[in-house]
Amino acid sequence: MSRAERRQNLRARFSVPIKYRLAGQFTALWLDGILTDLGAGGLRFTSHEPIESGTYLELGIALPQETYLLSAKAIWEKEVPAGLEHGAEFVNVTTDQQVKIDALVHFLSQGTSSSQ
Repeated sequence: MSRAERRQNLRARFSVPIKYRLAGQFTALWLDGILTDLGAGGLRFTSHEPIESGTYLELGIALPQETYLLSAKAIWEKEVPAGLEHGAEFVNVTTDQQVKIDALVHFLSQGTSSSQ
């Protein structure tokens, strides 16, 4: 997804716990992270574990009225006071999931300007 395409998706900043692991590591323990930014095309989250750019992840995100198991590709990482911040774009997300996430983002963004 190009930078211009990412900017087309409204993003909302809010904080909820998430679980994540490397894609395909079915016996691996889920690691803890904190979702900090969400859009229909991807998310930003913090953790204490480094994640190499290009790594595919499985994400468990409990949002109001639905818990999602999503796939994403890590795009970037940087150090922040809370640990490491990661940016990831969704992959293999169903249209239904994308529509629901986008509706939630629009709801959470009412009255704010959090598009990027």
